[in-house]
Amino acid sequence: DGTENEIHFVSEALGADLGAKAQTLRIQFKPLTTYQVHTRSLPFALCARIGIYDITLGGWVDVGHFIHYCSQGVETGDSTGFTLKSRFWLGDISFPNDNFLRFCAAPLKLA
Repeated sequence: DGTENEIHFVSEALGADLGAKAQTLRIQFKPLTTYQVHTRSLPFALCARIGIYDITLGGWVDVGHFIHYCSQGVETGDSTGFTLKSRFWLGDISFPNDNFLRFCAAPLKLA
């Protein structure tokens, strides 16, 4: 679908209402088959892995996944509109170079 294996960087202030500062997230787009998503009845879908940079580890830590589904006219009631639904899974963590022990020994320091 053209987005597979692309990497984008976005600045997000997740928890801004709680005083959190913006941080850069890495979004790695993945093939739909990674998540067993089929677009037979959908105009399109996007799947990705979400990561944050950890200074202590010197690399990106993957912390979650998301899938964006697009459906045409389902909730808008017409054939010209579409609905985008997103599903996020956070907490599925993978460390750079399998560096879990080093991560446990030092606090997480975000860039």
